[in-house]
Amino acid sequence: MNTLTWMDTLTTDPVAAMRDFLLGWYPGPADVTPAAVAVPRPLATLYAIATDRPDVLGTQNGVFLPEQLRTDPDEGLLVIAAENQGNFTWMIDPAEADPAVWLVRQGEAPLAEREPLSAFLLQFSLMEALCAGPLHAYSWSGPATTDVTDGLREVPLAPWQWPGDPTRFYVAPDLVLCTSVQGDDDIAVLAGARTGKALQPLARRTTEWDVFDA
Repeated sequence: MNTLTWMDTLTTDPVAAMRDFLLGWYPGPADVTPAAVAVPRPLATLYAIATDRPDVLGTQNGVFLPEQLRTDPDEGLLVIAAENQGNFTWMIDPAEADPAVWLVRQGEAPLAEREPLSAFLLQFSLMEALCAGPLHAYSWSGPATTDVTDGLREVPLAPWQWPGDPTRFYVAPDLVLCTSVQGDDDIAVLAGARTGKALQPLARRTTEWDVFDA
């Protein structure tokens, strides 16, 4: 059972919250050896977890392996991750302990994510867990429904920007759900679950699902 104890440490230590969430969501050893990589602590922690759980680096979007990291010649920032179709990358200043994260599209000015690297990587991890979950419920577009998040806890972080802005995350044991604004009165609702029991309550929502696995 994937519990929500990681939520209790989120506001004081988002890196620890990310670690505890990932260790609960993905099977593997309970111990994590710190990665000997010259990157900020949040990213080094993710690399350490990925030693036995490579999927944490992404199955939809992807965080680059240490040997794949490069400095962008235009921005002078370290490119740490990319959107799955190559439409944009995420970059940081590796000299900072918990740097800002910049979303960079070709030909456009960098756009700052609302959370620093420590919390951004938790949001990245939630999205990747959602996409990689064995069971899914997807509503690609439509009006927002007021009951879709009933019984779920909102992750208390500033909204993420992918796949739409704002994107907010909600969780329950063995379940991650996000709502993502695509346009006026157009909301995508995406959920991933580790068990049918966790996903089944969403079947009773008024949302019209395009995909529902349980």
